[in-house]
Amino acid sequence: MKAYDLPIQKLHLETRDDLAKSLLMLLSPCKKALVREGSGLFVGNEAAHYSAQVALLEGWSRLLWGVVPLRKGGYSWDAETLHTHGLIEGTDKESPYYWG
Repeated sequence: MKAYDLPIQKLHLETRDDLAKSLLMLLSPCKKALVREGSGLFVGNEAAHYSAQVALLEGWSRLLWGVVPLRKGGYSWDAETLHTHGLIEGTDKESPYYWG
């Protein structure tokens, strides 16, 4: 088994700030993976049995599990503008990135 020595492993989750910092560390690489005007998260070519479009939406939507509590707690993520723009693009029937 491969051993990992990641900065996030050194954090002590004792305060709300500690938890927010760890979440921001997890979200950081996702910024580069937001595609299609922010309406999808591309994490690879593997998807259970979904189409590529559905896999992009699933990746995008999973970020909400962390981003929403982060924002409600008064913190921000440097890619939240792009992520929010993805919501607009994904729900606009005239957009080429429409999720429907």
